[in-house]
Order: sequence, then structure tokens, then C-alpha cells
Amino acid sequence: SSFRMRKIEIDIRGPKVVGVGSRPFLFLNAINLGIGRFFASNATDGVVVRVDGDDADIDRYVELVRSAFPDHAEVDGIEVADYEGKVMEASLFLQLLQLEMIEICTSALLRRREQEPSSP
Repeated sequence: SSFRMRKIEIDIRGPKVVGVGSRPFLFLNAINLGIGRFFASNATDGVVVRVDGDDADIDRYVELVRSAFPDHAEVDGIEVADYEGKVMEASLFLQLLQLEMIEICTSALLRRREQEPSSP
């Protein structure tokens, strides 16, 4: 049987989609299904995900995205559309996500340090 590749964009909207671990959750699920190209970015009221992989894997991924959410997430709607652009290698997305998390933690630590009373 021949593999048919497909690229899609998933728009996940809701009051609690950003800041609850949605992108790592979505990434891990994609990797577990063998999807090799992945990208996700935060939007104002949700997350936009792009995946590129085997048609059957993409179908399974969409089913999973529609049925499973991270703890504390509140999702109002999910829209799926075909996507024509490039989707980065999943390993590169992981590196970007790790750097972003390091930046967030560093900023939080620096803010905390600034709020501490200075020692005499």
C-alpha cells in the first residue's frame, strides 16, 4: 500500500488553551503517532498547529486533538483545514519549544530576584 502525505492546520480556540501546556501536549501526541513534521504557535485566543505526515496518522491525530486536552484546558472550538505551506521538522520544533521555555523561566527568575528585598 502506498502512503499518501497530507498537511493540515488545526485551529484550537478557547478561554484556556494558552498557558496550560497545550503545545507540549500536542507535540508529544504527534510524535507518538509518528508524525515527523510539526509546528504550533500561540494565538490570541488559542493555539494553531500544523502537521505534515502520512494521511492515516494525520486522521488519527485529528481524532486525538478533538478528544483529548491537557489538564486545565478549556476548549471552545477546533477547526481543521488543509495547509499548503512548509511544516518544520519535529526535532527543530522541540528545540524552539525548549528555548522558549528557558526564556520564560529566566524572565520569571529575574523578576522574582528583582522583587526580593536586597540584603544589607
